[in-house]
Amino acid sequence: SYGWQAISGLDHVRPGSDLDLSVCVDDMAHADAVAGSLQAFGTERPRLDGELLFGDGAAVAWREWSAWRAGRARAVIVKR
Repeated sequence: SYGWQAISGLDHVRPGSDLDLSVCVDDMAHADAVAGSLQAFGTERPRLDGELLFGDGAAVAWREWSAWRAGRARAVIVKR
């Protein structure tokens, strides 16, 4: 919503809108560090959402990545 509002000049942001981020990471350790920083951000508004982008073109939602790395999920969806 924030992006569409910036591009179009029209009102798209609502009280529940999240901020989608795409963050390039080098490897699993870097992905863990980025996901940890995003998790620690600690604000309710805007809610941070988005993907970790690996050099080979793989993209994983950072919240799913965190759950998988912590053992709370058996798998993650990887997009290319």
